[in-house]
Amino acid sequence: MFRAFRADVAGLPDYESAELLLRSQLWTRGVALHTGELNLAAAFVHAWHGGSESPSAIDDRMARFGIPHLDSYEDVLLCAYPETIRMACMLTTPRTITPVLNVTVSALTQADRLLPQVANAIGHEPNDALRAFAVSVVGHSHRAMMYMYGLRSSRQVKRQRCPFNRALMVAAHRQRACILRHANSRGIPDIAGKVGQAAPRTRVVRNWSLENDELALV
Repeated sequence: MFRAFRADVAGLPDYESAELLLRSQLWTRGVALHTGELNLAAAFVHAWHGGSESPSAIDDRMARFGIPHLDSYEDVLLCAYPETIRMACMLTTPRTITPVLNVTVSALTQADRLLPQVANAIGHEPNDALRAFAVSVVGHSHRAMMYMYGLRSSRQVKRQRCPFNRALMVAAHRQRACILRHANSRGIPDIAGKVGQAAPRTRVVRNWSLENDELALV
């Protein structure tokens, strides 16, 4: 994927490793350039880099490629490709992300639990900017989860509640919260939600085009 930017990546083995990770794990999870997860991962890396005061491998690559600032998704993907791919892999791992979506625990607490894994994907210690962004992402995801519970409790439901899997897909799309697509529905607590709009049928959901996360870098 990184070759599409026509940059000289010779001698950068981290890029080859990231490409293998993309093909072996992310593609099998339905993650691609247009699905939103990489944009969200890039936003995490962008937040960390903006708050970092020490030089990093990302800065070295920026100098190599002649990129003065990480102003766009394409800039981050070029200069922080390994970190972005690792981040996307972590954000789409069900056993990692499902507990974070438990709305019975505060978003602040869940963000603090997620932060070490986010920092590990980047390969550096977390900073205040990264934590603030993690809190924003978890908070947005929790609001999307509450919307999801409303789909299961809609007025149109007469006998059988909307399945968790479909409700998660619909909420991820309507609320632009892509990580909901990667949650394990069996690990989501079944709580009552505010009555909301019914989820459409599965065949309708499958035809929806994917959109970037509300907090993604574009």
